[in-house]
Amino acid sequence: MTTNTRDIHVTVWNEYRHERQDEGVAAIYPEGIHATLAAALRKAELTVRTATLDEPE
Repeated sequence: MTTNTRDIHVTVWNEYRHERQDEGVAAIYPEGIHATLAAALRKAELTVRTATLDEPE
């Protein structure tokens, strides 16, 4: 039996506005919720990148 393994690539996209404008949100997600989600997905051995609204294309 042959196993076909493929890496799973995930992009976590976030506007990243509320974390920078709202102190309450920034206190919970200082690096943005996208960074928190990406860290959790990386623990599951996925290939993860993040993108935010204000980043250049």
